[in-house]
Amino acid sequence: MLYLPELYYLQDHPQFPFWQAVRLTAATVARWCTHFEAKLIAPNRKIEPAEQRGRLPTKPKERADFVSALVDWLIDCSLTDELF
Repeated sequence: MLYLPELYYLQDHPQFPFWQAVRLTAATVARWCTHFEAKLIAPNRKIEPAEQRGRLPTKPKERADFVSALVDWLIDCSLTDELF
């Protein structure tokens, strides 16, 4: 099953920044997931691979750290003013 949040909940809320909403959503949803898939929709530079997928760690602390690092990768590689 794929979880695709409504963009309404991730944007147009100046008091709650977009990337903070992404980070919170990813960490929360990951609690009930066994696998992940992350794709760069608009890389800000040549990135190989532009997609990551696989199993999430089973231990809660390791899972939270992994998801945090994955969101950092998304932010570092796809953050552009034109999109976000």
